[in-house]
Amino acid sequence: MPSSSTIADRGVAFISGFVAGCVGLLVGHPFDTLKTRAQTGWGGVNASGKSVLLATLRQQGIAGLYRGILPPLLVVGWITSLTFTIFEYVKSVLPASQSPELRTFLAGGASAILPAVLVTPGYFVKIQLQNDPSKRGQSTLQFVQRVSRASGGVPRTLALIYRRQLSIGLACDMLGRASYFTTHATLKSRLANKSTGHLPLPQRIISAVCSGIVGWTSIYPLDTIRNRLAAVPLGQPGASVTMVTRQIWRESGIRGFYRGYFVTITRAAPVAGCVLTTYDYVHSFLLSLLL
Repeated sequence: MPSSSTIADRGVAFISGFVAGCVGLLVGHPFDTLKTRAQTGWGGVNASGKSVLLATLRQQGIAGLYRGILPPLLVVGWITSLTFTIFEYVKSVLPASQSPELRTFLAGGASAILPAVLVTPGYFVKIQLQNDPSKRGQSTLQFVQRVSRASGGVPRTLALIYRRQLSIGLACDMLGRASYFTTHATLKSRLANKSTGHLPLPQRIISAVCSGIVGWTSIYPLDTIRNRLAAVPLGQPGASVTMVTRQIWRESGIRGFYRGYFVTITRAAPVAGCVLTTYDYVHSFLLSLLL
């Protein structure tokens, strides 16, 4: 049975992760809004990110950038909490004889498994709605109901989604989280004051920003494959990781696997900077209250 201190530590990690996830969403949601509107032709078929931004601000003001934030706000905090809680737990039970970098890498990969399983159906629905203009105007519920009927019911629909998306989703998220957490821990260790161990805020933010960039860079080709696969209608035969990979290569070569990389990194850097820095400070503050 876990001790009271162990339970408290897990509670601290959970609360810190929830707060960090919500902060990251508040920073990243405007980027997601612009990306989604550009993908779905909001503001014109050939609208650029800049023109979508200007049109949004002109028509809806700053509030337009935060349209639709409530549903992810209810989910992202919990998923981030789960990720950090699993990460801290797995790191604590791995043998102390292992190097800190290896323990962090393994714990980071493990932290992505359960969240990836939980978000796979929602991720598929999100990509479908973002990328198919024919679905514009449909609510999420209407789309889910239509796909479920066409696929033979909810259980069969979920089975089809998991069969197609789970393996590539796990590969992306496990490698991405492992790289993300390892980069963060390594840079914090290198940048901290050698005598006191203190890490000033600027260096802490730099560590977090670099972690977001490294994490996304390590998986970007896999993420492109995952998104292209998720954009294929569920009933289309032959859809697979291999099919999508060959299709991207035939169309654009290696460059095809890095489309949208700059936009993603532009979002990932400030989001990671906020999420990891917020987590560190909230985690330290809550632990100090328990002492």
